[in-house]
Amino acid sequence: MTSMIRIFVALLTVLSVSACTTRPAEYRQDASVQASRSTDDNKLSVIASAVIGRPTTYVDQATGLSTEIIVESEYFSANGRICRRFIERGATSDSSQYGLSCNGGNGWVKIPVESFAG
Repeated sequence: MTSMIRIFVALLTVLSVSACTTRPAEYRQDASVQASRSTDDNKLSVIASAVIGRPTTYVDQATGLSTEIIVESEYFSANGRICRRFIERGATSDSSQYGLSCNGGNGWVKIPVESFAG
């Protein structure tokens, strides 16, 4: 059982690193990404400054809903960007969302889940 967990963690790490290295630069300049990014700037700021492993509360200014964000790890991608893998848990539900954000040179960007979750 322990070996299966290790294999899963290793696979998730490889997929996360490849997501940071395969996203083209022009993707960050796309208008829809920029619009989405402007609404996520506060959350990305929290993720960028959170202490690894320590739960941090984030309150969405638009909705007033709070979530708990836990940064699981930080690493340098193959192209030198700093990336952080995190879990976001809703305060009113038992669901958790995994996420990845990287410092793309123009600030932190959220990497879409489909690009690293296989």
